[in-house]
Amino acid sequence: MINQDDNLNHSKIDELEVLESKYVLAPSDNYRGMPYTELIIRWTRWLMGSISDYQQGNVVFLRGNIGHHLEPNSYYLGPRIEMEQDTAILVPVITTFFRIGDFEGVIIKDEDMLKNVLHEHIEAAGPIWATVKINSFGGQSTKKLVKSLEDFKFESTTFWLAVSNNNPFLRMMDVHVVPGSNTAMAGGYFVLLKDLPPSQYFIRFGGKGFGNFFTDALSEVRVNSRIPKPSKDISGTLKSPDRLYNKL
Repeated sequence: MINQDDNLNHSKIDELEVLESKYVLAPSDNYRGMPYTELIIRWTRWLMGSISDYQQGNVVFLRGNIGHHLEPNSYYLGPRIEMEQDTAILVPVITTFFRIGDFEGVIIKDEDMLKNVLHEHIEAAGPIWATVKINSFGGQSTKKLVKSLEDFKFESTTFWLAVSNNNPFLRMMDVHVVPGSNTAMAGGYFVLLKDLPPSQYFIRFGGKGFGNFFTDALSEVRVNSRIPKPSKDISGTLKSPDRLYNKL
């Protein structure tokens, strides 16, 4: 069970062991043909859509706080999620996105301004953290997701982003976000977990972003054994030699 009072001592995170690299998508690798930049685009479109399901295809999308929050009153207790073993988890440690037409001190008028504003916000992040506590038959252990989150800093290419009128976060944003579509960019620190064995995982991540933004999120994910699908028996009277011969 998730416990908000299970405080994470951020000063000791560096002393933790690191999760085995086979469970993490390397920054230069693809997951089912998707690099991190594509995963980030899909995550942002999901976040600004209608948010109907945390699982999108073979990837579960987590999220942290929405809007402008100040430490320590910004704790986000995420949902309890159940998934099968062949599903990945995208952890959005610290993120941001902007569209052409958004106001960030000035109106973002073109792609050059868009890239500059996004880069400025991403570079301002820190300190940041991402850990996982694993409950298994052998007991509990807490590990860092990766040795250095700096290796998992990404900026997407430009993409078309539609912000839904039904998005539940529009009134929670620290800046006014107008529903509609426009060219956008997104980025931040993201880690994709994959091929996790069946167990119960408590994934905690967050940090300080641009200005006074702060996020600290905890989600419980239970990975269940994949249930093999029965093979389909295609033998039968319609495929039998006698039946085929009768058609000749």
